[in-house]
Amino acid sequence: MQVMTRSAHVFVLCVLSLVGAGSAHAVEDIDRLYVINGLGETLTLIDRAGDSVVTNLLPLGGCPNRIRAHAGLLLVVNSCTDDLMVISQTTHTVLRTITF
Repeated sequence: MQVMTRSAHVFVLCVLSLVGAGSAHAVEDIDRLYVINGLGETLTLIDRAGDSVVTNLLPLGGCPNRIRAHAGLLLVVNSCTDDLMVISQTTHTVLRTITF
């Protein structure tokens, strides 16, 4: 896990944009922005309240390409491994993986 300051926010978002359409998707709440890094198969957290960026917060499955937030959970679809990861927004741990 790596933590960066606010000055790195723009750099991180630019890098994610350069990766290509469909490779990085994001979901946000009031103080946090979660970004899936498709090629790196990891989750990044941009903490706007704490003024930091945490890269490689959590490894994801193969080809993560969609993320949604619902009721304190993050739902991540992994296309190559045909599964859905259910992640706690509080603890940032995988609660369950549902295989299709």
